[in-house]
Amino acid sequence: MAKQLSTQAATAQPTLLPTLLLPMQASQLLVPNVAMAELVAHQLPQRPAQSLPEWIQGFVQWRGESVPLVLYENYLGKRRGAESNDLRIAIMNSISDQYKGRFYGILIQGIPRMQKITEEELVTLAGVPSSGTLFEVDTPLGPADLPDLEALEAALGQALP
Repeated sequence: MAKQLSTQAATAQPTLLPTLLLPMQASQLLVPNVAMAELVAHQLPQRPAQSLPEWIQGFVQWRGESVPLVLYENYLGKRRGAESNDLRIAIMNSISDQYKGRFYGILIQGIPRMQKITEEELVTLAGVPSSGTLFEVDTPLGPADLPDLEALEAALGQALP
């Protein structure tokens, strides 16, 4: 019995993690598949009368809800350059109770790519990740940031009434 279990463990395939690579201006974000609810076409956000941090561009309508639109690079303190014609909005599922909304959008540039990766393929790059990023990793499709979505949602919760 023990020999059978050790043989099964030796032949077991590595666990594949279903992820999405979200293209940003200068990098890409690596998020779990279940974090993104839907990909929608870009729309101009509505700016409320109240002042918002620079990294919240305004609110977009999605399925009858008003959803804040996040400029993730600005949230990290990075400056955005000229935007491409391929803007889209990744509607994200809220994962914490620090933000009262159920969804928020992240402005991306292009179409997310599905990528099944193993934990062994995630190689942490040298250096200290920027604030708001859990890890900077190298994936089979190039370097990517693992965003700290809980910290982003906490910031959204503080910025929005």
